[in-house]
Amino acid sequence: MKRWWPLGRGLSNSFCLDGVAAKSNRLHGFVLTREVFPPKVFEEMKKFATWFLAIFAVMTVASSVAQAASVDITVNDGNPNAALFGTDLRPGGILEWGETEQGTVANNSWDLRAFSFDINSGKLAFVSGFDPRVAQDDIGIGDIFINTNGAIPLHTFSGSNPNDYLNTAAGYEFAINLTNPSNGSLAYQVVELSPASVLRAATFAVTQASSPATLQAAPGNETVISSGNFTVTTKTGSELLTELGIVAGTNGGTNYVTTFDLPAALLAAIAPGGATFRLTQDCGNDLLVGHVDPSIAAVPETSTWVMGFLALGAVVLVARRKASLAS
Repeated sequence: MKRWWPLGRGLSNSFCLDGVAAKSNRLHGFVLTREVFPPKVFEEMKKFATWFLAIFAVMTVASSVAQAASVDITVNDGNPNAALFGTDLRPGGILEWGETEQGTVANNSWDLRAFSFDINSGKLAFVSGFDPRVAQDDIGIGDIFINTNGAIPLHTFSGSNPNDYLNTAAGYEFAINLTNPSNGSLAYQVVELSPASVLRAATFAVTQASSPATLQAAPGNETVISSGNFTVTTKTGSELLTELGIVAGTNGGTNYVTTFDLPAALLAAIAPGGATFRLTQDCGNDLLVGHVDPSIAAVPETSTWVMGFLALGAVVLVARRKASLAS
Protein backbone atom coordinates (compact mmCIF):
# COMPACT_ATOMS: atom_id res chain seq x y z
CA MET A 1 0.00 0.00 0.00
CA LYS A 2 1.30 3.47 -0.85
CA ARG A 3 2.24 5.72 1.98
CA TRP A 4 2.63 9.48 2.09
CA TRP A 5 4.17 11.88 4.55
CA PRO A 6 5.30 15.51 4.60
CA LEU A 7 8.69 16.33 3.12
CA GLY A 8 11.37 18.13 5.06
CA ARG A 9 11.46 21.67 6.38
CA GLY A 10 10.46 24.29 3.84
CA LEU A 11 8.41 21.75 1.88
CA SER A 12 5.71 21.09 4.43
CA ASN A 13 2.95 21.81 1.91
CA SER A 14 4.23 19.12 -0.44
CA PHE A 15 3.96 15.40 0.07
CA CYS A 16 6.28 12.50 -0.54
CA LEU A 17 4.95 9.21 -1.89
CA ASP A 18 6.99 6.07 -1.11
CA GLY A 19 10.06 8.19 -0.63
CA VAL A 20 9.74 9.94 -3.97
CA ALA A 21 8.83 13.61 -4.17
CA ALA A 22 5.35 13.81 -5.57
CA LYS A 23 4.48 15.92 -8.58
CA SER A 24 2.51 18.93 -7.37
CA ASN A 25 0.69 21.98 -8.62
CA ARG A 26 0.64 25.29 -6.78
CA LEU A 27 -2.75 27.06 -6.52
CA HIS A 28 -3.12 30.38 -4.74
CA GLY A 29 -0.36 29.74 -2.23
CA PHE A 30 -1.20 26.10 -1.54
CA VAL A 31 0.47 23.00 -2.94
CA LEU A 32 -1.94 20.30 -4.10
CA THR A 33 -0.46 16.87 -4.73
CA ARG A 34 -1.76 14.75 -7.58
CA GLU A 35 -0.84 11.46 -5.89
CA VAL A 36 -2.94 12.24 -2.80
CA PHE A 37 -6.14 12.32 -4.85
CA PRO A 38 -7.03 10.58 -8.11
CA PRO A 39 -6.43 12.83 -11.14
CA LYS A 40 -10.12 13.48 -11.83
CA VAL A 41 -10.81 14.40 -8.22
CA PHE A 42 -7.71 16.61 -8.20
CA GLU A 43 -8.88 18.51 -11.27
CA GLU A 44 -12.38 18.92 -9.82
CA MET A 45 -10.85 20.26 -6.62
CA LYS A 46 -8.85 22.83 -8.58
CA LYS A 47 -11.97 23.93 -10.48
CA PHE A 48 -13.96 24.25 -7.29
CA ALA A 49 -11.18 26.17 -5.55
CA THR A 50 -10.87 28.58 -8.46
CA TRP A 51 -14.61 29.24 -8.57
CA PHE A 52 -14.85 29.56 -4.81
CA LEU A 53 -12.01 32.06 -4.62
CA ALA A 54 -13.48 34.09 -7.49
CA ILE A 55 -16.93 34.19 -5.89
CA PHE A 56 -15.44 34.95 -2.51
CA ALA A 57 -13.54 37.88 -4.02
CA VAL A 58 -16.73 39.24 -5.55
CA MET A 59 -18.60 38.85 -2.27
CA THR A 60 -15.77 40.55 -0.39
CA VAL A 61 -15.95 43.55 -2.71
CA ALA A 62 -19.73 43.59 -2.41
CA SER A 63 -19.46 43.46 1.37
CA SER A 64 -17.64 46.78 1.38
CA VAL A 65 -20.90 48.28 0.11
CA ALA A 66 -23.14 46.03 2.18
CA GLN A 67 -21.41 47.03 5.42
CA ALA A 68 -23.40 50.25 5.22
CA ALA A 69 -26.55 48.22 4.73
CA SER A 70 -29.03 51.02 5.38
CA VAL A 71 -30.64 52.66 2.36
CA ASP A 72 -32.78 55.75 1.96
CA ILE A 73 -36.31 54.55 1.16
CA THR A 74 -37.99 57.99 1.22
CA VAL A 75 -40.41 58.75 -1.61
CA ASN A 76 -42.49 61.80 -2.46
CA ASP A 77 -45.54 61.91 -0.19
CA GLY A 78 -47.85 62.64 -3.13
CA ASN A 79 -49.33 65.73 -1.50
CA PRO A 80 -49.07 68.70 -3.93
CA ASN A 81 -48.19 72.31 -3.15
CA ALA A 82 -45.93 71.59 -0.21
CA ALA A 83 -44.56 74.32 2.05
CA LEU A 84 -40.83 74.40 1.31
CA PHE A 85 -38.28 76.04 3.58
CA GLY A 86 -35.17 74.08 2.54
CA THR A 87 -33.71 72.23 -0.42
CA ASP A 88 -33.92 68.45 -0.73
CA LEU A 89 -30.71 67.39 -2.49
CA ARG A 90 -31.84 63.84 -3.22
CA PRO A 91 -32.59 62.94 -6.86
CA GLY A 92 -36.01 61.94 -8.08
CA GLY A 93 -38.05 64.91 -6.84
CA ILE A 94 -38.56 63.57 -3.31
CA LEU A 95 -39.10 67.07 -1.84
CA GLU A 96 -39.33 65.91 1.76
CA TRP A 97 -36.30 67.43 3.48
CA GLY A 98 -37.17 71.00 4.48
CA GLU A 99 -40.85 70.50 3.62
CA THR A 100 -44.16 70.33 5.40
CA GLU A 101 -47.69 70.09 4.00
CA GLN A 102 -49.44 72.98 2.34
CA GLY A 103 -50.80 75.59 4.72
CA THR A 104 -48.96 74.19 7.74
CA VAL A 105 -46.19 75.54 9.97
CA ALA A 106 -43.00 75.27 7.90
CA ASN A 107 -39.89 74.89 10.05
CA ASN A 108 -37.57 72.26 11.50
CA SER A 109 -39.79 71.69 14.54
CA TRP A 110 -42.32 69.93 12.29
CA ASP A 111 -40.07 68.48 9.59
CA LEU A 112 -40.16 64.73 8.95
CA ARG A 113 -37.16 64.26 6.66
CA ALA A 114 -36.39 60.69 5.68
CA PHE A 115 -36.97 56.97 6.17
CA SER A 116 -34.08 54.50 6.18
CA PHE A 117 -34.21 50.70 6.11
CA ASP A 118 -31.35 48.34 6.97
CA ILE A 119 -31.51 45.37 4.60
CA ASN A 120 -29.27 43.21 6.80
CA SER A 121 -30.53 43.80 10.32
CA GLY A 122 -34.14 44.76 9.61
CA LYS A 123 -33.85 48.14 11.35
CA LEU A 124 -36.22 50.91 10.33
CA ALA A 125 -35.34 54.53 11.12
CA PHE A 126 -36.84 57.92 10.45
CA VAL A 127 -35.06 61.27 10.52
CA SER A 128 -36.78 64.39 11.85
CA GLY A 129 -35.86 67.97 12.65
CA PHE A 130 -37.41 67.58 16.12
CA ASP A 131 -37.14 65.17 19.03
CA PRO A 132 -40.16 62.83 18.82
CA ARG A 133 -40.02 62.36 22.58
CA VAL A 134 -41.05 65.98 23.09
CA ALA A 135 -44.50 67.29 22.14
CA GLN A 136 -44.67 70.37 19.91
CA ASP A 137 -47.46 72.69 21.11
CA ASP A 138 -48.93 69.68 22.94
CA ILE A 139 -48.94 67.73 19.65
CA GLY A 140 -47.04 64.47 19.45
CA ILE A 141 -45.69 62.13 16.80
CA GLY A 142 -48.04 59.56 15.31
CA ASP A 143 -47.70 55.82 14.72
CA ILE A 144 -46.09 54.19 11.67
CA PHE A 145 -48.49 52.33 9.37
CA ILE A 146 -47.25 49.62 7.04
CA ASN A 147 -48.77 48.23 3.89
CA THR A 148 -47.28 45.17 2.16
CA ASN A 149 -49.87 44.83 -0.62
CA GLY A 150 -49.06 47.82 -2.80
CA ALA A 151 -49.00 51.55 -2.23
CA ILE A 152 -52.10 53.24 -0.85
CA PRO A 153 -53.05 56.51 -2.61
CA LEU A 154 -52.88 59.50 -0.30
CA HIS A 155 -56.45 60.66 -0.88
CA THR A 156 -58.19 57.34 -0.18
CA PHE A 157 -57.99 57.80 3.59
CA SER A 158 -59.77 61.09 4.20
CA GLY A 159 -61.97 62.67 6.79
CA SER A 160 -63.63 65.97 7.50
CA ASN A 161 -61.37 66.92 10.39
CA PRO A 162 -58.15 65.75 12.08
CA ASN A 163 -60.06 63.86 14.77
CA ASP A 164 -62.01 61.43 12.60
CA TYR A 165 -61.99 57.84 13.79
CA LEU A 166 -62.41 55.20 11.14
CA ASN A 167 -63.42 51.67 12.04
CA THR A 168 -61.15 50.23 9.41
CA ALA A 169 -57.50 49.38 8.90
CA ALA A 170 -57.74 51.27 5.57
CA GLY A 171 -55.70 48.67 3.74
CA TYR A 172 -52.79 48.64 6.19
CA GLU A 173 -51.70 45.28 7.58
CA PHE A 174 -49.25 46.34 10.29
CA ALA A 175 -48.43 49.27 12.55
CA ILE A 176 -45.65 50.35 14.86
CA ASN A 177 -47.63 51.60 17.83
CA LEU A 178 -45.72 54.07 20.01
CA THR A 179 -46.99 53.86 23.58
CA ASN A 180 -46.58 57.47 24.70
CA PRO A 181 -43.51 59.05 23.10
CA SER A 182 -44.41 62.66 23.85
CA ASN A 183 -44.12 61.87 27.56
CA GLY A 184 -40.66 60.40 27.10
CA SER A 185 -41.67 56.74 26.77
CA LEU A 186 -39.49 54.72 24.37
CA ALA A 187 -41.80 51.71 24.33
CA TYR A 188 -43.41 50.49 21.12
CA GLN A 189 -45.25 47.45 19.81
CA VAL A 190 -45.29 46.04 16.30
CA VAL A 191 -48.84 44.82 15.72
CA GLU A 192 -50.79 43.11 12.96
CA LEU A 193 -54.02 44.96 12.25
CA SER A 194 -57.46 43.44 11.71
CA PRO A 195 -60.75 44.67 10.22
CA ALA A 196 -61.71 45.69 13.76
CA SER A 197 -58.73 48.02 14.18
CA VAL A 198 -59.56 51.71 14.63
CA LEU A 199 -57.32 54.33 13.01
CA ARG A 200 -57.52 58.07 13.58
CA ALA A 201 -57.08 60.27 10.53
CA ALA A 202 -54.94 63.39 10.21
CA THR A 203 -56.22 65.80 7.59
CA PHE A 204 -53.70 68.11 5.94
CA ALA A 205 -54.66 71.74 5.55
CA VAL A 206 -56.01 73.16 2.26
CA THR A 207 -55.77 69.93 0.25
CA GLN A 208 -57.90 67.94 2.70
CA ALA A 209 -55.82 64.89 1.92
CA SER A 210 -55.43 62.47 4.79
CA SER A 211 -53.26 59.80 6.26
CA PRO A 212 -53.71 57.69 9.40
CA ALA A 213 -52.06 59.36 12.38
CA THR A 214 -52.49 57.03 15.33
CA LEU A 215 -53.81 53.59 16.12
CA GLN A 216 -56.50 53.34 18.76
CA ALA A 217 -55.20 50.01 20.01
CA ALA A 218 -57.65 47.77 21.81
CA PRO A 219 -57.33 44.23 23.20
CA GLY A 220 -58.47 41.71 20.62
CA ASN A 221 -58.34 44.14 17.71
CA GLU A 222 -54.62 43.72 17.00
CA THR A 223 -52.10 40.92 17.32
CA VAL A 224 -48.86 41.94 19.01
CA ILE A 225 -45.89 40.58 17.05
CA SER A 226 -43.08 42.13 19.04
CA SER A 227 -42.31 44.92 21.47
CA GLY A 228 -39.27 46.89 22.49
CA ASN A 229 -37.81 50.32 23.07
CA PHE A 230 -36.85 52.59 20.20
CA THR A 231 -33.70 54.70 20.27
CA VAL A 232 -33.25 58.39 19.47
CA THR A 233 -29.83 59.68 18.46
CA THR A 234 -28.53 62.77 16.67
CA LYS A 235 -26.45 62.56 13.50
CA THR A 236 -24.44 64.98 11.40
CA GLY A 237 -25.00 65.14 7.66
CA SER A 238 -21.91 63.03 6.97
CA GLU A 239 -23.03 60.42 9.53
CA LEU A 240 -26.45 60.21 7.90
CA LEU A 241 -24.78 59.46 4.57
CA THR A 242 -22.30 56.85 5.80
CA GLU A 243 -24.57 55.14 8.35
CA LEU A 244 -28.05 55.47 6.86
CA GLY A 245 -27.41 56.21 3.18
CA ILE A 246 -29.29 59.51 3.42
CA VAL A 247 -28.23 62.75 1.71
CA ALA A 248 -29.04 65.63 4.05
CA GLY A 249 -30.88 68.72 2.83
CA THR A 250 -29.87 72.35 3.19
CA ASN A 251 -32.16 73.68 5.90
CA GLY A 252 -29.80 72.72 8.73
CA GLY A 253 -30.86 72.10 12.29
CA THR A 254 -30.38 68.96 14.35
CA ASN A 255 -31.02 65.57 12.75
CA TYR A 256 -32.87 63.27 15.16
CA VAL A 257 -32.77 59.58 14.16
CA THR A 258 -35.41 57.28 15.67
CA THR A 259 -34.73 53.57 15.16
CA PHE A 260 -36.89 50.45 15.51
CA ASP A 261 -36.14 46.73 15.21
CA LEU A 262 -38.59 45.01 12.88
CA PRO A 263 -39.48 41.42 13.87
CA ALA A 264 -38.85 38.44 11.61
CA ALA A 265 -42.58 37.96 10.96
CA LEU A 266 -42.88 41.48 9.56
CA LEU A 267 -39.71 41.13 7.49
CA ALA A 268 -41.11 37.91 6.03
CA ALA A 269 -44.28 39.77 5.01
CA ILE A 270 -42.23 42.60 3.46
CA ALA A 271 -39.84 40.41 1.45
CA PRO A 272 -42.17 39.12 -1.33
CA GLY A 273 -43.54 42.45 -2.53
CA GLY A 274 -41.84 45.20 -0.53
CA ALA A 275 -43.69 47.62 1.72
CA THR A 276 -44.85 51.19 2.17
CA PHE A 277 -44.39 53.06 5.47
CA ARG A 278 -46.38 56.18 6.48
CA LEU A 279 -45.82 58.52 9.40
CA THR A 280 -47.30 61.88 10.39
CA GLN A 281 -47.90 63.91 13.54
CA ASP A 282 -51.19 63.94 15.42
CA CYS A 283 -52.09 67.15 13.59
CA GLY A 284 -50.86 66.06 10.16
CA ASN A 285 -48.36 68.93 9.84
CA ASP A 286 -46.00 66.75 7.77
CA LEU A 287 -46.32 63.38 6.09
CA LEU A 288 -43.39 61.03 5.58
CA VAL A 289 -43.61 58.08 3.19
CA GLY A 290 -41.05 55.33 2.62
CA HIS A 291 -41.09 52.44 0.18
CA VAL A 292 -39.03 49.26 0.37
CA ASP A 293 -38.55 47.67 -3.03
CA PRO A 294 -38.68 43.83 -3.08
CA SER A 295 -35.16 43.73 -4.51
CA ILE A 296 -33.74 45.21 -1.30
CA ALA A 297 -36.21 43.78 1.18
CA ALA A 298 -34.13 40.70 2.03
CA VAL A 299 -30.48 40.46 1.00
CA PRO A 300 -28.36 37.75 2.68
CA GLU A 301 -25.24 38.93 4.46
CA THR A 302 -21.86 38.10 2.96
CA SER A 303 -21.12 35.61 5.75
CA THR A 304 -24.27 33.70 4.80
CA TRP A 305 -23.05 33.29 1.23
CA VAL A 306 -19.56 32.27 2.36
CA MET A 307 -20.87 29.64 4.76
CA GLY A 308 -23.11 28.30 2.02
CA PHE A 309 -20.20 27.94 -0.39
CA LEU A 310 -18.06 26.28 2.27
CA ALA A 311 -20.79 23.79 3.06
CA LEU A 312 -21.32 23.07 -0.64
CA GLY A 313 -17.59 22.56 -1.12
CA ALA A 314 -17.40 20.15 1.79
CA VAL A 315 -20.26 18.08 0.40
CA VAL A 316 -18.67 17.93 -3.06
CA LEU A 317 -15.25 16.93 -1.74
CA VAL A 318 -16.62 14.24 0.55
CA ALA A 319 -18.78 12.81 -2.23
CA ARG A 320 -15.92 12.70 -4.72
CA ARG A 321 -13.51 11.27 -2.16
CA LYS A 322 -15.92 8.44 -1.40
CA ALA A 323 -16.39 7.81 -5.10
CA SER A 324 -12.63 7.61 -5.70
CA LEU A 325 -12.12 5.24 -2.78
CA ALA A 326 -14.93 3.04 -4.02
CA SER A 327 -13.32 2.82 -7.45
